[in-house]
Order: sequence, then C-alpha cells, then structure tokens
Amino acid sequence: MATASKKAVALAAAALVLTSCTHLADGHPVASQDLLAAAKSGELKCNPVDAPLVTVPRVDADEPTIRIPQPPGWERVEGRDTDLLRYTMTNANLQNGNFKPTIVIALESVADAMTPDEVFAAQRKSIATLGVPESAMKTENITICGLPAQTVNYQIPQMGVLQPHPAIALFVAYRSELRTYCAGLTVQTTAPDNLTYKRDSEMMVSGFQVLPVKNP
Repeated sequence: MATASKKAVALAAAALVLTSCTHLADGHPVASQDLLAAAKSGELKCNPVDAPLVTVPRVDADEPTIRIPQPPGWERVEGRDTDLLRYTMTNANLQNGNFKPTIVIALESVADAMTPDEVFAAQRKSIATLGVPESAMKTENITICGLPAQTVNYQIPQMGVLQPHPAIALFVAYRSELRTYCAGLTVQTTAPDNLTYKRDSEMMVSGFQVLPVKNP
C-alpha cells in the first residue's frame, strides 16, 4: 500500500511539473508597461481568508513575495522544492485510496517583457502537453492582489496507477523592473466532491497572494 501511494504521489508531482508555470518563454515578448505598473501599485488588494498565511521562501531578491492560506490539515511536504516548484502541501486527512490531495506552488521568470495574455497562453500550452485539449479547459480571468490572473479547470488524464482526476491551476502575471514572472499553483484531488476539499481549495486559490518585495 505504501509503495502504491508513493507512486501515485510521484505521478501527481510529474503532472504538476508540466502544468505549473512552464515554457513561459514560448511566447513572443512585447512591451508590458501596464503589468509593470500594476506590480508597482500601492493599491494592491488581496482577498482576506480565515486561515493563516505561509510565505514561500524566495530564491532571488527580485522575486515577488508569495503567500498562500494554510487551512487545517494541510502540511508542507519537505524535500520537493526545485528552482521551479517552490512549495508543496498535502492533506492526509483527505486521502482517497492511495492519493492525498496535493497543492504545488511554482514560480518562473524570463527577462523579456510579456503581456498577461502571453503568459497565460504559455501555461495553457503546458497543460496541453498532458493530452488535454484547450477546448476541454475551463478558464476564467480574475485578479489576485490587483494583478491579472487566470484560473484553469481541467481533467488530468490517467498517468500510470493514477486515475483521471480534476485539477485547478491558477496563474498570476507579475512584472518587476527586470523580469516577467508567472506565479502559480496547481491543486488536485481524486475526490472532488469532498466538501472540505472544495472549501480548502477555493480558499487557497482565492487567497493566494503575489506582492512586490517592498510589501513583504
């Protein structure tokens, strides 16, 4: 049982690698002064949530500050961090069979200036590499802390022992003086009707924060 569970988690992580802010540089860079202005704005507004916020460790001084709500039962998975995947949490209380709901936060950047639409199109292209046609993705443009963002609901196809299951991806476009960033998260489960998962995943997506370094 433990071996199967480890395999399921590994496959889930592989899926998240493919759908969390990858291939950002595939678009054609253009000026994005509006995005830079949004990142500098002193009127950034984040959604309040009824859960403590954890701050994702930064690797570079130019990176934005990223925070995410941590509802009860969600614990950090140590040893998973990479240059791309910055923070992983699972909830053992919501385990379904051999799979625990998982959320992964990612951050990628390029030196080129890009528009939010280009950033989001690159992310949807990454999801498509899983075998998910864009026509099967449900997208919604929103704002996160005053920044342009997009949510994508889609179905992850079967991967080895891991059965098809739904996922939600959130991508936030951010521009510093030096780089264009995509801050994002992907949350997935094999029990999407679980009311606690629904509540927690909605909280983590809506309460996600991306802030300029000057507002840690």
